[in-house]
Amino acid sequence: MIRITVVIPAPDLHESAAQALADCAAPDFVDCTVIHAHGSHVPSMNLDDADIIVARGLTLQAVARSHADRTVIRLPISAYDILRAIHDCRKRHGAERMVLVDSGSELDDVADLREMMSLDIRVFRVSGESGIREAIGQARACGADAVIGGLTACLMAAEAGFPTTPIPISHETLRNSIREAISTAGVMQGERAKAEISSAVLQSATDAILYFDAGARLSLCNRAARDMLRFDAPAPATGTAAAEILPDADLVSAVERCEERRGELKTIRGALLIADCVPVRVDSRVIGTLCSFRRANDIQATESKIRRELAHKGLVARYGFGDIIHSGQALSETIATAKKYAAVDSNVLLLGETGTGKELFAQSIHRASRRAGGPFVAVNCAAFAENLLESELFGYSEGAFTGASKKGKAGLFELAHGGTLFLDEVGEIPMSLQATLLRALQEGEIRRVGDDRVVPVDVRIIAATNVDLRRLAARGGFRRDLLYRLDILSLAIPPLRSRPEDIRHIASHYVKRYREAFGKPGLKFGAGAWSALEAYGWPGNTRELRNVCERLVVLGADGATISKETVRKTLSLSVDEGGGDGGEAGEAALPQVPAESVLQVLSALQMNRGDLAASLGMSRTTLWRKMKQNVPK
Repeated sequence: MIRITVVIPAPDLHESAAQALADCAAPDFVDCTVIHAHGSHVPSMNLDDADIIVARGLTLQAVARSHADRTVIRLPISAYDILRAIHDCRKRHGAERMVLVDSGSELDDVADLREMMSLDIRVFRVSGESGIREAIGQARACGADAVIGGLTACLMAAEAGFPTTPIPISHETLRNSIREAISTAGVMQGERAKAEISSAVLQSATDAILYFDAGARLSLCNRAARDMLRFDAPAPATGTAAAEILPDADLVSAVERCEERRGELKTIRGALLIADCVPVRVDSRVIGTLCSFRRANDIQATESKIRRELAHKGLVARYGFGDIIHSGQALSETIATAKKYAAVDSNVLLLGETGTGKELFAQSIHRASRRAGGPFVAVNCAAFAENLLESELFGYSEGAFTGASKKGKAGLFELAHGGTLFLDEVGEIPMSLQATLLRALQEGEIRRVGDDRVVPVDVRIIAATNVDLRRLAARGGFRRDLLYRLDILSLAIPPLRSRPEDIRHIASHYVKRYREAFGKPGLKFGAGAWSALEAYGWPGNTRELRNVCERLVVLGADGATISKETVRKTLSLSVDEGGGDGGEAGEAALPQVPAESVLQVLSALQMNRGDLAASLGMSRTTLWRKMKQNVPK
């Protein structure tokens, strides 16, 4: 509530003041009061609750002195008010030589009036009752016939024997001044609301916040600061020097010099905190420093929560470079290159046979990059039909197609915003979709299926393939411009057969894991078993080696020793022993027959691709890939 007090010099103005208040229609947050007082003797009890005071003359001067923290609005005296007073004075008293006592320093128009109307009138500017007495003495000395002024000046002049005429306060003057007061109250209410909001934000903040002025003295301190910085009761008072509040010399120096500090780890009164100091500027001039503090363990807890939520959604990279099992130089060099790639944001193309660990490298690059805190989203491009892959990557809007969710769906690009999108088997993306993907990579924005709105995305692409994309592009099966966009940084992961020194090291790791998992700690590998593993060609690479180790531990008895013959027998269950073209372990080879011929045979036999895949012991996806690989060059 904003309280306005209007001080009028005489009771006969009360009705005019009440009407002026009614004319102005004060809002609900304004409370207006009218009191009678004149001169410098205004009862303080009537003004102590006022936010805005409307007055004139000596009363205005007295209020400005006694209530300097309040807003004071002047009741002005217009040229019309002066003319009216002069007219009344001459009419009532027949005065020709008049004195006008100005106690408000606002009668600047009198000189012009005197010249235009040939008036014999003198103006005395006064301050306080003593000034009025001096003006009355001077009026007598100059032979004045009458005195014009405010109520107090007229009363004192009348006591001295002068005819007097008070300067009137018109209804228009009252109304304009009250309207100004109400307008000021509106601004004041807005400022109060802003202050209350700022205070609420400041006090409800979980960070400790201190604000120091340009002299490095405390101006603001919130509740969190009193708790987090462990101040002794009572909390430091406004005006306390930063050196008395902050025990860290570096922070004190930052406050005194108004320098910026960001994310500095500090121990303050036994608490481990993250400190920020930011200079506050107004029109490029530094007026102070804002210091904020957060508990380090709170930040760790928040990070942990975010990671748990991302893990729950499956959008987190679980592996790092330390999880890549190896002992040889070849993979060490590959990892070293991958770490360099992790330091930048460029797209990466991973090249390698099936089972070499391309996704493991993709996750490791993500976790070592600046995007490690963002999502890691993986998609196998060969696992979706063309129309499904488009909606999976880019999402779709409400009603985009039959069966679409009424709320629409965000695509993998949107889910990967701020992180990494891993496109596995990127060579399987249909040509019709490659152009859309290329535009998304070039422009950094996507458009959902069935929508006309563009969504900006910040995504790093790591793609992987086990086919020669350049040869595929030469045959027209892959866009060259998309290839160049993906193949900015390429990383070839060597197959397991080219690094036999890693086989025993990797196998030992998995054998140990499965012995513990299956409760067979006494199971051992003979020397011949190791040599048999090392002699095998591993067409399925590390994935096949892991599967074989699991199979050997499952079939072996606790306490027994696995022999060379047992390993060979187990390996004979794998297809294409000792060779392989990088296909998946267990996949049947597809005869070198053009895809068109295969489709004609299927039609004649009334079979579909699923029937053929089942008869060959492979998935429909693998069958389709092999058919594409058999396209005549």
